[in-house]
Amino acid sequence: MTPSSLLTEKGLPSGLNNAIEKLRKKGGGFTSAPRLVCLGVNSSYVMITASNGGNWNVAKDYPELNTFLQNLKTANGNKGGMFERVSVDFPHPKPEPKTILDRDSIQY
Repeated sequence: MTPSSLLTEKGLPSGLNNAIEKLRKKGGGFTSAPRLVCLGVNSSYVMITASNGGNWNVAKDYPELNTFLQNLKTANGNKGGMFERVSVDFPHPKPEPKTILDRDSIQY
């Protein structure tokens, strides 16, 4: 269970809520609106903004994702726009070849 102290009254992780509030303009709207928000276990989250920036808290429950994001941030010189050209290509297992039977190979 996620401790309720980690969630806001809106049910969002407090870190995510704080990151969203920092994007808000004083008259309403956003300086850069959230484009993608993914929620995980134990108040973990990833947010990508319309300007391709991001904010995340995944270190405890998703260490591999945290390493990926930190490396991406470092490679981009720790500046905004780090998600502009992100493409993750996960390896997919090659399908086993299937034997196709034709009518001539079947014995009756």
